[in-house]
Amino acid sequence: MVLLLGPAWLYAQCGKIEIPYMHGLVEVDGKADEWADVPYKTFSTPSKGKNRRNVTQIALAWDGYALYAYFTVRDRHLIALPKDKLPIEGLVKPVPIDTTGRTIPIDTLAYLYLNDSVELYVHTKGEPTSTFSSSDYHLVTDLLGRTVVLRGNPVSALEAQLPKVVDQDVVYYVKSIASGSANMNDDEDDGYVVEMMIPWASLGLLEAKSWIHIRLLAGNNDNDGEGLDIIKSAWCGVENQDAAINWTDVKLVGQATWWDRIQKAMAFSPWLLVGGVLGGVLTAWLLWQLLIRLLRRLKPTKMSFPPDTDSVEHRKTSLPVTETKPIKTVLPEEIAPTVIPRPIEVVSADVQFLKQMQNLIERRIDDPRLNVAELAQALNISPRQLQRKIQSLTGVSPVLFLRNYRLERAKHLLEQGAGSISEVAYAVGFNTPDYFAKVFKEQYGVQPSQYIKTVHQELPGANQT
Repeated sequence: MVLLLGPAWLYAQCGKIEIPYMHGLVEVDGKADEWADVPYKTFSTPSKGKNRRNVTQIALAWDGYALYAYFTVRDRHLIALPKDKLPIEGLVKPVPIDTTGRTIPIDTLAYLYLNDSVELYVHTKGEPTSTFSSSDYHLVTDLLGRTVVLRGNPVSALEAQLPKVVDQDVVYYVKSIASGSANMNDDEDDGYVVEMMIPWASLGLLEAKSWIHIRLLAGNNDNDGEGLDIIKSAWCGVENQDAAINWTDVKLVGQATWWDRIQKAMAFSPWLLVGGVLGGVLTAWLLWQLLIRLLRRLKPTKMSFPPDTDSVEHRKTSLPVTETKPIKTVLPEEIAPTVIPRPIEVVSADVQFLKQMQNLIERRIDDPRLNVAELAQALNISPRQLQRKIQSLTGVSPVLFLRNYRLERAKHLLEQGAGSISEVAYAVGFNTPDYFAKVFKEQYGVQPSQYIKTVHQELPGANQT
C-alpha cells in the first residue's frame, strides 16, 4: 500500500503548483495578516534528535509588480552567527580571473546558508538547464533578515571553482521575526518567520503575466551545531537544488480587479494617478469652455444695413462720426519692433533627477561595487522608489540603466583609443573583460575588438588597442 501511495504523494508535492494573485497591498512586516487565505506547502528536515527536526511552511502569491513569499519555520534551536563569525575557513578563496593577478572577491554573506535560513530558487527565462546559469536566482535570507543573492558565474573558465557569484544588483525586501534567543544552547526556541517581496524587475521581467514560464524551489537550512553540520531540506525532497530542471513548474492564477489596479497605482505611482485625475478634470473644463464659445457663435444676431447717405432723413438724423484714433503703444515705434522676448529654459524635475543620477554614476564609474542600493541612498530615496522612477522615465530597470551607462562610457573610451579592452572594462567598473565583452555585444551587436576596427577604418590614424 505504501509503495502504491508513494508516487501519488510525490506527484502531489512536486507537480505543477498554482500561485494565487495577491489582492490588495502587502506590507513586508513579518506579520501574517495578508496571508490568511493563501494556501501553503509544508516540508521538514530529517529527524536527528529532539532539536534537529524542523518544519517549514511557505505561502506564495503574486501580482504584476512582485512575487511574494511567507516562510514559517518551527525550530527549537536557533543559530545566527555574525558575519565575521560564519564558519567559512577554507571556503573563502579569492579566484584569479586573468594573468595580471586580479581576483574575484567572495562576499562573506554568500555563506549565509551556514546559519538558520530559508532559500528561494527562481527561474524566469526560457527552458531550464541542469546547471546553475545566469538566468537562475538563489535568494538566501537568515533569521536575522540578512540577505544575499547568488547567480551563475559569468566567467566560463571558473565554473568548476566558483559556480556562483554574489549579485549585488538584485534588490528584494524582507522582514524576519524570531521567537527565541539565537546562539544559546541551553534553551528551547519556537522558530522564526520570513516575509519577502521580490520585484519582477529584479528577476529580469518588467511585470508578470499568467503565461510566463516560472520554476521555483523553496528550501530550509538548519544549523544546530554552530559549524558546517548543516541539514538542508526542500519541498519535494530535491537533492540537487542547484539544477533548475529539478525545480517545480509554477502556474500564476487569478488576475487584478479594478480596485487592485487603483490601490497598486496609488502605492507604486501615486503621482501618476493624481496626474491622470487632474488631467481628466482639466480636459473636461477645456471641453466645457469650447462648447460655451461654440454656442455663443451660433446665437442669432440682428442684421444691420448701412444707411443711405444721400437721403434727407439721414442728413437730419445721423450723428456726427467720431474719428477713431490708433492706440499709442508704450514703447517708441522705432524700438518696439525690435523687442523679442528671450526664451526661458525650463528644466523639469525628471531631467534634473536623471542628471543627478548620471553624475553619481560618473563619479564612481570605475567602482564595480556601485549598486542600486547605494545610488538610492545617495539620492535620498528608497530602492523601491528608485526602481519605479527609473522604470517610468527610461523604460528600463535601474540595474540596466547603470549597466548601459557603463557600456556607453566604455564605447566612447574605445573610440578615443584610451586603452586596451581590458583596461577600458576595468575603468568603467566591470569585474572581468570576458563579461564586459559579452554584454557589449548584447548591447551593440559586435565585440569590442570588432568595434575598434570599425572606428579605426572610419578614423585613420587612431591609436591601436
